[in-house]
Amino acid sequence: MITHLVEKYDNVDLANIFRLNVKCSGTVFLLAIGGMFAIYYDEGSLDEVQPLFWYIPFCLLIFLSGLYVLIKQRFVKQIFRIHALFAIFLAAFTLIVLVTFVLQGIPEGSFRWSFGLPTAIIVYGIYLFRIGWLADRVDIYWFVKFSHVIAGAFVALLELIVLIYMIKLLGT
Repeated sequence: MITHLVEKYDNVDLANIFRLNVKCSGTVFLLAIGGMFAIYYDEGSLDEVQPLFWYIPFCLLIFLSGLYVLIKQRFVKQIFRIHALFAIFLAAFTLIVLVTFVLQGIPEGSFRWSFGLPTAIIVYGIYLFRIGWLADRVDIYWFVKFSHVIAGAFVALLELIVLIYMIKLLGT
């Protein structure tokens, strides 16, 4: 069953992936801009929004390049590989943050967690990287073929640990 699903999604049309990337990056771009304005309006300073400055150029690049591919149908493979690199770097960063929370605990102060989002980010990043950079190895090595599934199970477990930490904090 898992093999069937993996093979089914390995054959998804790249245009559908570009559509998803354009929608997601456009949404995150708008949320980052809106969040910056909201925090600036509330705080009167941009000191609290430094992390959002990282999202804006990356989201804009993914959005515009994906839109270009959808409109012009040129440089599809090259631009897809760029999207895959951005996705795998985001996945690596997300995994580092998640492992830090597991090893060091939940940070003090105001903390928000979107349970399932890190798993989705990491699985999608590995999935894109597999298709964009490792397509010729997917059928040769089983661990490449199922790498996103294995990572999803591992990351879901890490998220469960973070959730347990949060429940314990609520009890104190």
